[in-house]
Amino acid sequence: MSTKKIINNLSLILIVILTILCITISYCSPYFPDDYNYAFVFNSNTRIDSFSDLFRSVGIFYLHWGGRFLPQLIGQLLIWFGKPWFAVLNGLILFILSYFIYKSCFTLKNEKINFSKILFIFIVIIVTVPIPNETLFWQMGSINYMWMMTLSVIYMCPFLLEFLSIRKIEDNYKTHSYIIIFGFLAGLTNENIAPFIVFANIVYIAYKFIIKEHIYKWNILGLISSIVGCCLLMLSPGNSERQAIETQAYGIPDSLSVKYNNFFLPTLEDVFSNHYKLLLKLLIITFIAYIIFKGVKNKHFVLSVLLTLAAIFSNLIMLFPSTYSQRSAFGGSIFMIMAMALLLSQLKFNVKLNNIIYIVSFLIFTIISVKIFVPTTKIALDYNSLYQSRVDYVLEKKSENILDLHVKSITMPANKYLSLYDITNDSNSIYNRMFCRYYEINSITTFD
Repeated sequence: MSTKKIINNLSLILIVILTILCITISYCSPYFPDDYNYAFVFNSNTRIDSFSDLFRSVGIFYLHWGGRFLPQLIGQLLIWFGKPWFAVLNGLILFILSYFIYKSCFTLKNEKINFSKILFIFIVIIVTVPIPNETLFWQMGSINYMWMMTLSVIYMCPFLLEFLSIRKIEDNYKTHSYIIIFGFLAGLTNENIAPFIVFANIVYIAYKFIIKEHIYKWNILGLISSIVGCCLLMLSPGNSERQAIETQAYGIPDSLSVKYNNFFLPTLEDVFSNHYKLLLKLLIITFIAYIIFKGVKNKHFVLSVLLTLAAIFSNLIMLFPSTYSQRSAFGGSIFMIMAMALLLSQLKFNVKLNNIIYIVSFLIFTIISVKIFVPTTKIALDYNSLYQSRVDYVLEKKSENILDLHVKSITMPANKYLSLYDITNDSNSIYNRMFCRYYEINSITTFD
């Protein structure tokens, strides 16, 4: 058995182990106030207990809060179904995201599935995306960012495969169904990503028109379906209501220049100087290596530049919504990972050097995985045990009609991959109030 095949099999095993650990961390990650709140029909005290409640809640959300009804629907459904459903799906979605980045940007023509490359993407996502505890493992956060970006990458995949001549995409009913469904879903994802998906679709068709290449039906169907989804997202009646409420709540000025200097620019600087820091270094090194070995006059280089620009502009566009958080930079990080994968896919060496690269890379990935996941999983399991003990105590006291509670705080070491937010000694804290609402008690505070 060749070295490459051995490393490929070992990579598959490591991916399976890491996916299981991600499922564990997802299950143990605590609820945020949003999670507790979304157990109820939006803007009401009615707990979601049926699909009619669910759809009514999403309808109210769309009309009075925002256009992201797709992640809202999925999030409220999984909060209703319970944490195990979310945890299992979340681990699988992380793998699916890694797989489709590999398939569309890192694979070669006629290449059999290369799990070592998928492992590379998996690790890079874990290590480099902004605020992984909130964008990869927190329930509503991961659904809003990782899950939605996965839909976008799935939609982009056939366009990239065709553009790079990796695979011929048949213009048939199966392709039409795929592209209509995922184009529509990609349009519904996030306000700073969906417009770029539509714009990229337009540029792609314009490019084919200019070079007089045949424009397939699925190219047009993708554009139409993504525009429909994007319009539903961006033109939601709730967007204006939310913007008005958040503008007043956070004291955001009407002046765009003041907003730029006082609210937008500090977050933008933080994103690029801290949250993108490692990814930008890796991307720059990859660009330099690619230019040295392959030059700039080729599709892979141009497409990588476009993806990098999309990453930058997906952050710049956040000047216009009412708020801009570091979590919004998640989509941009995926664009940059895709750009890096495109460049790396074309850097080829001799067989002997390739074998050394495979072995060294696998060892590095294994060390990184152990360093990240072993302590994180241990903290997650310890936290979950203490949290469940607290919940059991609350339910016991509730059964005794004791509804004002004082419980021991849960203290854990800080961890980049696990949100350890907890109720406090302030009964009016939003965490405390949402916890009380969820478990139907009057008040709760903590002591050390």
